[in-house]
Amino acid sequence: GAEKPSEEEQKKLIEDLNKTFEKLNTKLGDKAYFAGDKLTVGDIQIYNEIQTALTLLQLDLADYPQLNTWYETVGANEILAEITKEMLEALAALNESK
Repeated sequence: GAEKPSEEEQKKLIEDLNKTFEKLNTKLGDKAYFAGDKLTVGDIQIYNEIQTALTLLQLDLADYPQLNTWYETVGANEILAEITKEMLEALAALNESK
C-alpha cells in the first residue's frame, strides 16, 4: 500500500485543502449549487472529493459557512446519501485492515 504521509506532508496537505475550501466557499457565494440552482455532476464530483478529504483527514467545514451549507444540502440527496454511506463503509474497512 501507499506510505502514510510524513507529519510535514500532512500539514502541507491540510493547508492546501483549506486554501481550496476557501476558494470553493467564495466561488459558491450565495448560490445553492456551483453551476446554478440545480444539482449537477460537477457538484457530485466536488462533494465526493470533499467527503473523502474530510473523512481521511478528520476535518470539517466549520470555517466555510457557504460551502458547509452546500455540503449538507448535497449530502441530503437520498441517492447520493446511499452511495456515500457505502463509500464510508468501504473507507472504514480499508482503515481497519491497515
